[in-house]
Amino acid sequence: MRRDTHRLVGFALTPVHVGDGTVMTPEGYRFANGMLERFDPPAVIASMSDGVREQFTKALRSHDALKAGQKLIRNHVRDEHIRERIVVSPHSTRELEQVIEESGRKGEVRPFVRSGTGPYLPGSSLKGALRTAWLAAEAGRNPALMREINAKADGERPGKTGRVSNDLAQRAFEAEAGKTERDPLRDVSVSDALMLSGVTVIDRVQVANLGAKGGIAFGPETKMQIHVERLASLADRGAYPPSRFAIALSLPSEEGLQARRQRAGERSDGPRRALPRRSPTYVALRRAANEHHAALFAYERRRFYAGTGADATLDALLAAFGLAGSDLLAALEAKDAWLLKIGRYGHFESKSVAGLRHGEKRGTKASSARHMTEGGSRTVATDASGSPLPFGWILLLPEDKAPAEAPRLPAAARGGAGPGRPVPAALLALAPRPLQVRRRASSSARATKSRMATRLGLSGRTSDRTRCRCW
Repeated sequence: MRRDTHRLVGFALTPVHVGDGTVMTPEGYRFANGMLERFDPPAVIASMSDGVREQFTKALRSHDALKAGQKLIRNHVRDEHIRERIVVSPHSTRELEQVIEESGRKGEVRPFVRSGTGPYLPGSSLKGALRTAWLAAEAGRNPALMREINAKADGERPGKTGRVSNDLAQRAFEAEAGKTERDPLRDVSVSDALMLSGVTVIDRVQVANLGAKGGIAFGPETKMQIHVERLASLADRGAYPPSRFAIALSLPSEEGLQARRQRAGERSDGPRRALPRRSPTYVALRRAANEHHAALFAYERRRFYAGTGADATLDALLAAFGLAGSDLLAALEAKDAWLLKIGRYGHFESKSVAGLRHGEKRGTKASSARHMTEGGSRTVATDASGSPLPFGWILLLPEDKAPAEAPRLPAAARGGAGPGRPVPAALLALAPRPLQVRRRASSSARATKSRMATRLGLSGRTSDRTRCRCW
């Protein structure tokens, strides 16, 4: 079947994190010259002299075996052991440098997904955003189905609406369970995007809650320590250099779809149908993606970021691409641009259909769980002024219409207003107060030594997932 391949150039408007489920731990990294250096722990151990290796064995028998072993490994790393160097934000540097020395603190960092050549943006992440948008467009064509699905979801317990979601997709796409040949997104292929070296940064993320008068403010959850590797973005305002990335989007041409229907004969329709009912064209898929995400962009700006400083950043991002104005959808379509929200911390609104959202508002001692149609918090990074940076927004442009370099926004003024409150002195110093954890002895030195050996790949019982925690 004839297919058309469209070459697009992407820009990370705001931080983006797509993880692989693994974590980096302090026996596999160290800090040097403002960078996090990832190294190969088994190679470090193998290069140790007999005397140092004996010290390592004694460290594993010590009161704080894990921290002692990790520190000894870090102290014996040589240049040939370094696998890569990653920029670290001041927030994460100060916090992680202290954490890796403290007993009871894990010092975990969630890396960006990687291939053998380095970080990459999976095409599956982009295709997931496109699927949600196409589902929203198809469901919107059938108001009766929307009403029925809403009624079914209302009757389910909060957090237990998975079957209703499956029913929606099957009926909106007219693709019953197991009939993958009828799935309209089977016709869409999205390439992975390889990232240039140096376009990621390790940064701290925080949870900010919606205030009673609107806008988000950091609450007690700021004590939670979450550090992730994320893409440098235009919203960083030059603190970390953003980069363009390339995407290839492939779909059947109109002629190809027509020829396939003719070849399918009686299987093009009816009970034996082996084709999607409506396959997305390039223009129709772009329109659906922009309808879904332009509305979400405006919603998040109004509900969560008004008056926080992030609203000005979001406006500046659109203006940098000539998309400013009252009608974002029209501006996107006029430039053949695609606005998408992808990756972790995108929140459930981006991954659900407007008008059908049934998220779970977890219960408390005073109230039981209930359905919710919109969230009450955002997980964000922060810029130098303390303003929140939303996660997940990217812009795609046709290759021949994309700027040769990523636009640059003016630098953020350090010490400006943060989300709903003045920036505290700790944030101005880029050194949030670490959470204090009481030292606690291991229950068994032998068990601790075994766990350490397993994490370093020295035990035959190590699982693939455990090995991936470090390298």
